Amino acid sequence: MTDDLTFPDRMGPIDAMFWTLERDRRLRSTAIAISILDRAPARADLRAVVERACGRIPRLRQRVIEIPGGIFTPVWREDADFSIEDHLSFVVAPTGSDWSFVLDLAAQMVTRAFDRDRPLWEFVLVEGLDGGQAALVQKLHHSIGDGAAGVALMEVLYESPDGLRSIAPPLPAETAGEENRGPLDLLFEATRESIRTLPSSLASSFDALVAAVQRPAETARYASDEFRAVTGIMVSGPGPWSPIMRARSSRSVFAALTLPERALREAGEAHAGTLSDAFLAALGAGLGRYHARYERPVDALRAAIPISVRNATDGATVGNRLSIGQFPLKCGTAAVGDRIRGIRTEVRALKAPASLAAFEALARLVNASPTDLILPLILEEMLKNDIVATSLPGPAAPLQLAGSRVETLLAFGPTAGAAVNVTLMSHLGEATAAFTIDPAAVPDPGAFLESMEAGFAEILGGGSNQPRDTRDAEARG
Repeated sequence: MTDDLTFPDRMGPIDAMFWTLERDRRLRSTAIAISILDRAPARADLRAVVERACGRIPRLRQRVIEIPGGIFTPVWREDADFSIEDHLSFVVAPTGSDWSFVLDLAAQMVTRAFDRDRPLWEFVLVEGLDGGQAALVQKLHHSIGDGAAGVALMEVLYESPDGLRSIAPPLPAETAGEENRGPLDLLFEATRESIRTLPSSLASSFDALVAAVQRPAETARYASDEFRAVTGIMVSGPGPWSPIMRARSSRSVFAALTLPERALREAGEAHAGTLSDAFLAALGAGLGRYHARYERPVDALRAAIPISVRNATDGATVGNRLSIGQFPLKCGTAAVGDRIRGIRTEVRALKAPASLAAFEALARLVNASPTDLILPLILEEMLKNDIVATSLPGPAAPLQLAGSRVETLLAFGPTAGAAVNVTLMSHLGEATAAFTIDPAAVPDPGAFLESMEAGFAEILGGGSNQPRDTRDAEARG
């Protein structure tokens, strides 16, 4: 339930790592969500909805404050100068504009860094699209939360079509004095908090020590596996593996395909897999076709996938609770069943407990190290990835925004040093594969998207289960 969401005052280790790493533009952690609406809501109504959401979601009113010395992660504090006008704007598209206008606008937004002295979000309503449709482009910093947290926040912002969801009135802003406390005040506060929580930390450490004494072989094996997982991330061999998608920049091109969710899920289940396995298999098939198109065939590419580590304890906590797994995504010629079963085997191996813990351990290392020292090392490793891919379940219920019906949801993730990020968002029987493409690595995005369409068609089979270019599909009105 959205009423149960909790918002920690201090960044977790992974939140802080995303905040730190974007000092290199190629590692900016900016995510874009686009909601395609059947019509444009009244501006005053949309503003009222966003204002009410700001009352329910503290992150929309908070800025990041760094604590001197780098001993503690940054904290979230009320922005005493907060104004919705700094974050919500409106654009009227030129007559005859289709979805390429929205995608191009969103791609331009993602290349602009956030003002780090303000809350880390920006919404733009695009009006005047063909067929009377509209789009809300939502830009958020990844340090606010992962995909699961983003969907939870979306459910607060949006409304049920059965009537306005109960949204509490805006909370009173904290005093300006909270914002204006000096660096030493924040440092002392963080120190006091650490002392206050010391008993529970010691209790946890004692429990871990007891477990280690009782199960020494198991504990040693876990520690060894975690160490290997961390070093495997830091020293992972040569890359990228693609012979043609090797250049990198801080620019982005957006594209998307609309897919039948049920057919994609059934394709996975037919071979003892999941919707996500079928999605990854289709990406491998499409990437293989793209490389073959330029007579540079590849057997596999280096893929990175976020894996949720949320549990019943932190499931409602807004922040990043994820790990990053890396594996060889097969791109050569293969039967559909072999592709999906191979993906299933690779992904299962990434979910070993030590592997899941390794990413947070790496984040703690990054946060504890001088930025100028650690950033080049992390950058070198992240630039080795050919593709980042994630599958994200969207809200389960129909949505509307200020009286307008939400027809399609798209989520564009950061490339994070890779050539391409692909995010699959499923919602009400439809799935959209949203591609964030680095044009330095893929200078021909049209040809790339054609190859990806063919890859999905291979996994989905013939008939009506064909992918569609979202710009063409949604322009139907």
